[in-house]
Amino acid sequence: MNTINHALMQNSRIVLMVLSLSTSVLLLMPAATLAQAPACTTPTGDTVDDIVFSLQLQMQRDCYGESSDTSELKLWFDQQLTAAEIPDQGDLQESHLQAIEAIMQRLSSTVRSHAADFENANRPGSLALRTVAARLASETPSQTTGSSPATVINDNDGGWGVQLDDDLYGPDASNRPMFSPRLDLLQPNCQSQTASVACRAAVDAVVDLVRVANLMQSVHQRADRSLGVNLLAYQRAEVMWDLYTNEARVQYPWEMLLNGYLYQQDINERGAEQGRDVALVNRLPPDRQIILLHPGVGLEYVDDATDGGRLEPAVVMEWVGFNSWRYRGSGSNVTMARPLGVSLVTTLSDRNGSKNVGHGLAFHWNHTMTTGVTWRSGGEVGLFISIGLADRFSSEQGRLSKIKDIFGGLRP
Repeated sequence: MNTINHALMQNSRIVLMVLSLSTSVLLLMPAATLAQAPACTTPTGDTVDDIVFSLQLQMQRDCYGESSDTSELKLWFDQQLTAAEIPDQGDLQESHLQAIEAIMQRLSSTVRSHAADFENANRPGSLALRTVAARLASETPSQTTGSSPATVINDNDGGWGVQLDDDLYGPDASNRPMFSPRLDLLQPNCQSQTASVACRAAVDAVVDLVRVANLMQSVHQRADRSLGVNLLAYQRAEVMWDLYTNEARVQYPWEMLLNGYLYQQDINERGAEQGRDVALVNRLPPDRQIILLHPGVGLEYVDDATDGGRLEPAVVMEWVGFNSWRYRGSGSNVTMARPLGVSLVTTLSDRNGSKNVGHGLAFHWNHTMTTGVTWRSGGEVGLFISIGLADRFSSEQGRLSKIKDIFGGLRP
């Protein structure tokens, strides 16, 4: 009996030593080794509540757009966001904005792809997905950023939060939740069978929506930190260039070349004074135009002409002149204020009882109307209203890119 007790005691000591050694090894092992399951997996469950709970666990592990996400979209996003970073003491360049624009297009395309799949399969939830895609396509990062560095909100996420407990996904244009992930996507597609193709598609869509929301938070935080006020200034400059292109008097090619040359000379002089290139956001469009050899047509009235020949069509040649205005407003609410111009002109008309050629001045009002007065060698005075021929041979489409190419505006 003593021999048996002694053997049991020896075996117990051995077991305790093994357990102690095993515990020590486990304590020394890194946490990643202990966790056999992947850090990020697709949410699963037998019910909608189970799927939501599984999704919340993945989010707690920093999955879906956060630090533990190793998806292709997240890796690509990180590269693009790095490209959008403005170096210390650097200026906003077009490459920074192109990186942000590429992110917005890619995220919008990701959600649109889910929406198209849902529509083709006639699954519930396509409208919610389209709403998110449209919001992404129209969004400008840092819309809530203040007008000076002191007012930048460093932790701004643009409202792109996902609250699964409250079943909310946001924001829409009014900063209200856009839809309910559980109510609009998971329940209609997963309520009957969680293993169905429709449910798998709904879960994949929700995962990507969570990923998109987290990535959009990073975009807004980066925009506030490194783009911030520059973006707001750039947005204003874009509106100003659009006004210059489509609201100011249309220019003939030689006028564009002349005004573009003068604009570039001004940019170069400012750069030389500063000792470095003029920052992209400071390359605002001109607030004036030189008018040169600008033909047009109109109607001219000469009171001293014979009856029936007083009001006649006329060719109007503006030899040289200028048109100027001021930009007013901030953000996207910019207007061209007090546009006014004057030109030296010659008019040619075929009329009886008066000279056909008159010389005088043309006055340009609000970019849209030109009126003037002419004198003839016989003493006759004419009054005319003119319509620019350039307006008839130019369309708004393509003007903006052509103007920027010639002027170099908003180009690094």
